[in-house]
Amino acid sequence: MQFEEFQHLARLFSITKLDPDELEQFEAGRREFGTRAEAYIKKCRSLGTALALSLCPCQPDPMTKEKLFAKIRQTGPENTGKPTDSVSVPAVAI
Repeated sequence: MQFEEFQHLARLFSITKLDPDELEQFEAGRREFGTRAEAYIKKCRSLGTALALSLCPCQPDPMTKEKLFAKIRQTGPENTGKPTDSVSVPAVAI
C-alpha cells in the first residue's frame, strides 16, 4: 500500500465511513506506516473536529417541529413516563 492510499482510508476512518474490507486495509496500513500513520490520523480527527465546531446549527423546518409536537400531543400524558397521582407507594413495615 502506498501512503497516499492510506491517507484516503484515514480520512474515511476519521469520519467512521470505512466498510469492513477497507477497515482491514486501513489497519494493515496503520501498522505498516507506524508513527507517520498515527500523526496523519490525529491530523484528520482534529480537522474533522474543527469543521464540526465551525458549523452553525441550523434551524429545523417548522413542519418538522409541528409534526413532532403533534405526535407528542397524540401520545398523551399516559405515555410520558412521569408518575401520576394514582401511583400507590407500599407502606414500609417498621
